[in-house]
Amino acid sequence: NATQLSPPGAAKPLRHMMMVLALATNSLCTMIASSGTTDFAWRFNGRVWFRPALVRVPAGGSLPAGVRVLSALGWTVGGCVALQYDDSPIEDSPSYREYVTMSAAVFKRGAAGLWGSRLFVSSRSAAIDNRAIWGVPAEEANIRFVEDGDRLAVDAAPPLVGGEKPTICVSGWAQTRSASAEGQPVGHLPVMWTPQLKALWSPFVLGSVDEATQPLETRMLRLSGKSMRLHWCPQAPSEQLSLPLPFGLSVDGIVIEIGDPCGEDL
Repeated sequence: NATQLSPPGAAKPLRHMMMVLALATNSLCTMIASSGTTDFAWRFNGRVWFRPALVRVPAGGSLPAGVRVLSALGWTVGGCVALQYDDSPIEDSPSYREYVTMSAAVFKRGAAGLWGSRLFVSSRSAAIDNRAIWGVPAEEANIRFVEDGDRLAVDAAPPLVGGEKPTICVSGWAQTRSASAEGQPVGHLPVMWTPQLKALWSPFVLGSVDEATQPLETRMLRLSGKSMRLHWCPQAPSEQLSLPLPFGLSVDGIVIEIGDPCGEDL
């Protein structure tokens, strides 16, 4: 007689798991294929630094219905993102700086993402164009990236709420310059973006939009870069930074391409 390798009833959940995996794989392949044919009308070039942090779960009502926070014991993953654009579609100030306070790891329709509670830019025209073109609720701030410094650090962070045109300062910015002038960007990594929510998502979804929730307009991004570097950048906890993890990631020569709404709203 054949040996039974799984307990009775195990086949049904296994089939369910395989169906979910197949749907996710099919969705991912579809999104990647569509990213190859999407018209990416807007292109940003520069460098970025991201440092994760452990942050408290945001208060109820901070996120739209249907967006769930991925958390454990009252904590989730956030951090900070600092970007310097050497060139962008912002006509009046194509070169500008950006700082995003990341406040939660989130989940919707099978897609995992990272939510930014506040997004600041260094020029008034960048704030206006971000709101007008893509619907990003950008805020203007005094943002300085200081080249000097042994390691990357946020010397002045914006408040979590309120504050008019805050001052933001990141030091050690020279550490992000790791690409050679002759280097060519590689990657073309597809990422989903919900600009009104200031969140980036893994490029696949499952199921349909819940009619009881408001769909989030979703665009495809295509990310490339010339050079990637890990950084040791510990920093003391604070109200604004929460509990920063002691490492970060920078990408020099990053290319961020923005497509039209992709028709697969979250």
